Amino acid sequence: MFANVVFYLPANVVEIVAHELEHVLEQVDGVPLQRLARVRGSGVAQVGPEDYETERASDVGRRVSTELDAARRERTDARPAEPAMSLSAVP
Repeated sequence: MFANVVFYLPANVVEIVAHELEHVLEQVDGVPLQRLARVRGSGVAQVGPEDYETERASDVGRRVSTELDAARRERTDARPAEPAMSLSAVP
């Protein structure tokens, strides 16, 4: 028996993953989110009872997404154009 499972990823999946990984690094680094959320201009906001959002994570997500988009464009621009018709195809 087989199941056909399809996952639809949002267009900004790279940004989301980078953003969430930065939150992991904040925890590893011991960033005091609860304390910083009480400091105006700290870049940390409390968005739920125990949930915090940081400018650091948002910035990293956007930066990674932007860099990946630029790299994709460079690869696409660097490819030689395909000829409309090969001369060997002409009789």
